[in-house]
Amino acid sequence: MKGYIQAYFSKKGYGFVCVENDRDYFFHVKAWRGRNLPVLGEIVHFTVEPSCVFGKPALAVDVYPQAEVPATPAAPASAPLTPEALKVLEGAQNEF
Repeated sequence: MKGYIQAYFSKKGYGFVCVENDRDYFFHVKAWRGRNLPVLGEIVHFTVEPSCVFGKPALAVDVYPQAEVPATPAAPASAPLTPEALKVLEGAQNEF
């Protein structure tokens, strides 16, 4: 998703990303992927993840400044293995 830094509290280590005509998403400084700290109004790209706390809003994770967005996003941790990767793993099992 694309949005902008609506608020950032450096002493507390969190802030909010706003998406036009949508809602605000909480982010923790650990989710920030920029070289420098977030700046109010800065355009960012991010992924939304459901909160692990019942009743809490979704979280913004992997928050990148627009100038630092990776060319190809990393595959999610839950992505299935490709057939090629499965063959390599099967071959490794046969060696033991």
